[in-house]
Amino acid sequence: MIAIDPDKEAFEKGLPYIRKANVERKINFIHSKALPILDKLLEEERLYLEKKVRERSDEEGAFDFTFVDADKTSYGEYHERLMRLTRVGGLIAYDNTLWYGQWLTQRTPGSRSPSMKAEIT
Repeated sequence: MIAIDPDKEAFEKGLPYIRKANVERKINFIHSKALPILDKLLEEERLYLEKKVRERSDEEGAFDFTFVDADKTSYGEYHERLMRLTRVGGLIAYDNTLWYGQWLTQRTPGSRSPSMKAEIT
């Protein structure tokens, strides 16, 4: 598991639970903003593909599951990168994307940016 977050304190707050579950060795925490790390992962994937020609394109992608809880206005940028990093058949989930269905009913005008609305609809 790769966890990317610019807030190291949030990870450290959860560390006792991670240790108690004995999964610390399975988590690679990267203290950074996510977009530069995703760009680096894409470059590493590109270099790997250049060295090894794959028989099936559905093998491409590093992740089976991705959960994004980041700055909502950048969800489009995350999505573009994660579509290339997630395997065919994998799942990309976004925090707060449905807002209890309010994006359908327009009950909270102005609560999301036009780019976010465009990505959802």
